[in-house]
Amino acid sequence: MGRGRKLRLSVRDSSHRSRLHRLRRHHHHLHLRHLHHRRLRRPRLVVRVLGVLSSQYNSLETNYTTLKSQYNSLYNQYQSLQSQYTNLQSQYNALQSQYTTLESNYTALKVNYNSLQNQYSSLQSQYNALETNYTNLQNQYNSLYNTYHGVLNWLGSGSGSGNLGPSAFTIPVIVIIPSGFSGTVSLTVSSSPNSVEVFVVDTANLIYFVEGQSPTYYLSAFGMYINKQITLGSGVYYVIVYNPSNASSVYFSINVATTYS
Repeated sequence: MGRGRKLRLSVRDSSHRSRLHRLRRHHHHLHLRHLHHRRLRRPRLVVRVLGVLSSQYNSLETNYTTLKSQYNSLYNQYQSLQSQYTNLQSQYNALQSQYTTLESNYTALKVNYNSLQNQYSSLQSQYNALETNYTNLQNQYNSLYNTYHGVLNWLGSGSGSGNLGPSAFTIPVIVIIPSGFSGTVSLTVSSSPNSVEVFVVDTANLIYFVEGQSPTYYLSAFGMYINKQITLGSGVYYVIVYNPSNASSVYFSINVATTYS
């Protein structure tokens, strides 16, 4: 029985191998046919692929040329902008330096201004006080000036009138010219019914006149109407009205005014 099994197994294995061999040959034949068909279709595919690649290459080359032109243009703009930036940086640095200097000057000027402001405020206070004092002094001066000129007018002015008997004289006005001044004396004398004589003398010559001696006159005039001006230096002067008639009386009036310089 053992031999019979082995025989049957051998026959069965042989049949199986034969079928396997046929299947392999068939599969190999099919593989060869498939390769043959692939080899026939490959040139067409290659042509199409090459066409697509060529078109893409041309398009890429065009894009590259355009991009290169844009790059060159952009690079030129960049160079120009770089130059402008450099110039602007220089200008900025110069402006920054000027600003720093100006800020320093401003700080110093502000300090000086504050100091000057304080000085101005102090000076303003002093000015206001001085203005007040000036106003007071001006009022005092005006008052003194009016008083002074009133005194001068009183010293250099006068008037009078009256009757003179025969060969009589009178001193109706005394003119005083203070030291440091000169005066222009204007006098007007009228008389009736006869003429009178008018003399102007100083103190020493007045004594000579009273004693009947020959005095020196600063003014000597005769008439019924006398209008004269004389300029005198500082001193005391006497205006004498004399009736030269030894027979009749005479009426007179006199007015004297002095302008000082």
